[in-house]
Amino acid sequence: MATESRVELVQWVNELLQSNYTNAQQAGTGVAYCQIMDSIFGDVHLSKVKFQCRHEYEYIQNFKVLQRTFVKHKIDKAIPVEQLVKCKFQENLAFLQWIKGYWDEFYPGGVYDAVGRRQRAMAKAHAVLNSDGGLISPPMSTIGGRGGRRYSSGSLSTASSYGAASSNASSPPPAARNTNSTLRRLRDEQQQLILAMDGFEKERDFYFGKLQAIEAIIDDSSIKDTALLASVRAILYANPDEQSVDILNDEDEDEDEVF
Repeated sequence: MATESRVELVQWVNELLQSNYTNAQQAGTGVAYCQIMDSIFGDVHLSKVKFQCRHEYEYIQNFKVLQRTFVKHKIDKAIPVEQLVKCKFQENLAFLQWIKGYWDEFYPGGVYDAVGRRQRAMAKAHAVLNSDGGLISPPMSTIGGRGGRRYSSGSLSTASSYGAASSNASSPPPAARNTNSTLRRLRDEQQQLILAMDGFEKERDFYFGKLQAIEAIIDDSSIKDTALLASVRAILYANPDEQSVDILNDEDEDEDEVF
């Protein structure tokens, strides 16, 4: 299979997602990767994807969504999150090349409604904010770029049909506007915290399940008890203080070996 160039990859992403990326580094936000997988499976939780992300911790949240998709569909591929979220060129180019190859193999065909999927996902994520009367304009359909935000101004256009006097008379006082702005900001922060907590809980459950599987293996009476199993059991059931002591002892032993 031929490897596409970075220009071809970016062009492919923009055609598939109806986006406006200009380079491979911008995929480090995780948005494009999530939607590419959604074009294959159609079940990625896009409402939890931060399409208008600007900060690294938001990128990480997007990669948690991607990771859950990999686990759900048993995709045996490590995601180098720490390198990708730094928006480094080489790492994102390599991951884009891999995901393009995966897409070529498993894409079911047909037309993927990237814009429609984004709009529905963002509408669902902003449902709490819009419940006070739609004070927030809907985002535009195009995406791409690191942290760019674009909003439609259509929801404000009807105000221009009224006279200046009536507009001033119906406008809330500055204190009320400030209060509304603060409430919207707090609701937004609350929603982000709820989504983040949901991601943490799912991640916790995922790793707890792995610990339970390990525990079942070492407690299996049919497996011969070895020094290795004894060491794993000691680590598994050690309390934090014991683990700290073991780590310090290991470091001391390493220093003794060096000198």
